[in-house]
Amino acid sequence: TAIVMTLFVVGFLLATGIDYIQLMAKGKPCYIYIINLGLQFSMYMVTLLQCVRMMVGEINGSFKGWQDRFIPNAIPAVDVAALLPFSPNAATLGFVFCTFGTIFSMGILLLIHSPIMVLPGFVPLFFSGGPIGVLANRMGGSRSVIICTFRLGIILTFGTVWAIALIRLATEGVCWTGIFDCATLWPTICDLRKFIASTFS
Repeated sequence: TAIVMTLFVVGFLLATGIDYIQLMAKGKPCYIYIINLGLQFSMYMVTLLQCVRMMVGEINGSFKGWQDRFIPNAIPAVDVAALLPFSPNAATLGFVFCTFGTIFSMGILLLIHSPIMVLPGFVPLFFSGGPIGVLANRMGGSRSVIICTFRLGIILTFGTVWAIALIRLATEGVCWTGIFDCATLWPTICDLRKFIASTFS
């Protein structure tokens, strides 16, 4: 994970330019700064996975008393991040290829001169790509992870463009929650509301 994330960080930082890297490094050698950043990212990721594993274990244990007494056969519902510890490598691969899908989509937006350009955010890439990667790996192996999460990155990007175009916020830089629901469900609801309003008004 540390090697993959370091290479990943190298790619992103080199895209910003050497001058910007030197500015962020604040006097440190650039290569040392990049390696440290990649290792820190890996450390945060491992910490997150271990904390989620501990949290799920504690929740399941504490929930059992309530379950036995009040709600027999109930199953505790936890955040989607609870899937990540079951296959950390698949989660990392899912995050990476979800990002590649987003970058690919940004290239398409650039080529077609789209008035809306979506910049990827860490939260939707990691907390959508990671869990989808775990599930895809379970169903079809690493090839499935690559295909599914790459397509997910495309859906997240163009779904966000669709949402921003619908709510007419494209004139200036705006923030949008680019998670899967907000890139698929909410634009659909907005379009449906517009259709109903135009039909019955």
